Amino acid sequence: MRSSYSHTPPGKERLSRSSKIQAKRDELAQLQQLKVLSAAYADRLQDLHKEMESLQDDAKAVALVAQNWDFIMKAVNIGSHPREDLNLPAELMRIPVSQKNKEDAS
Repeated sequence: MRSSYSHTPPGKERLSRSSKIQAKRDELAQLQQLKVLSAAYADRLQDLHKEMESLQDDAKAVALVAQNWDFIMKAVNIGSHPREDLNLPAELMRIPVSQKNKEDAS
C-alpha cells in the first residue's frame, strides 16, 4: 500500500512554496497589467464609437446634399434652356406688398 503522505525535505518544501509564491506574484503582475491595458482598450473603443456616430451623422448630411443636388441640376438645366412652349403672360405687373410702399403709392 502507498501512503498518501509523502515526506519532502524542509528545504525543498520551502523552495517549492517560494517558487509558487513567486509564480503567483508574476501572475498577479501580469493580470494587473492586463487590467490596465484592457481599460485603455475600452476607452479607445468608446472614442471610436463616438467618432463612428459623428461619421454617421456626417454621412447622412452628405446623402441629403447629394439627394438635393439632382434637383438643383435639373432646375439649372431647365433655367438655362429657354422653352418656347411655355404659355407665360407677356407682361408682369409689380404690386407693392409692404405698408411703406402702399403709403408711397397714395
